[in-house]
Amino acid sequence: MTLKQIAISLLLLSNTLSALTIGSKESAVIKALGPPPKRLMGPMGETWVYGNYHLVMIQGQLEGYDNRDAFKITMPHKHNSKITSLTQNSTKADVVSILGIPDKIDHHLTYERWWYNGEVIEFIESHIYNISNTKALKFVFKLTPNMRKRKMSETTTNEIIAKYGTPSTYRRGFNTDTWYYENQFFIVQNDIITYKETWEPWQAKRRQQEHKTDFSTTEINKNLRVTPQDSKRKDMFPEPGIDPTIRDKSDHEINYYYDSREKPPEDNEAE
Repeated sequence: MTLKQIAISLLLLSNTLSALTIGSKESAVIKALGPPPKRLMGPMGETWVYGNYHLVMIQGQLEGYDNRDAFKITMPHKHNSKITSLTQNSTKADVVSILGIPDKIDHHLTYERWWYNGEVIEFIESHIYNISNTKALKFVFKLTPNMRKRKMSETTTNEIIAKYGTPSTYRRGFNTDTWYYENQFFIVQNDIITYKETWEPWQAKRRQQEHKTDFSTTEINKNLRVTPQDSKRKDMFPEPGIDPTIRDKSDHEINYYYDSREKPPEDNEAE
């Protein structure tokens, strides 16, 4: 690090700067921090680099950052004291009311990611898309009132919540959602369970690792795109002789769910 970078970093952390708000104009950012020493172009806009920290500017507005405290970031959402917990239908304002200002915000081509103590909530057009850890992030899934009539053979999300509670991890897709529990997961479409897989005790640790969105295996490049490390991806592909029955693909990982033809390990492996 150069002396100039050190000086800029110390200035940011000195708490002498005016607070910036998500949505602030370029002129407000320059007034508070001065012109950025470095600008990097990316698919979503510009990255303004100040010492060891950076801001994300999209269409002339502040939309992301990598260190809340360094930039004294505030949010435009009003605090709502009536909100006591978060649900799968919570808004950004609800999240800020419960969890406060995110530690950092990343922007990607189709979604934005809010970080809280290493856990993340992802949004697509203000709708929650992914929750890495519902317990740590204070989510409690609630029953859906006036759920539509169903066939006798169908299972609804209300029944799953009533029986198992809030899923540990939640991921929303284009047509279906996936709810993960300790030893099983459900694929949901229009509040109806369309697929279920339960893991045997000896499979649980492996399945949890495969299905978990491990954000620690991603790194941010200069364009603020999250890129999987190739060395980690080999664990996400099916083993020889095992045909995947369902594939769930996202920007940061590929998960395969296997059918029942998988063989249990030998006794020495199970131990």
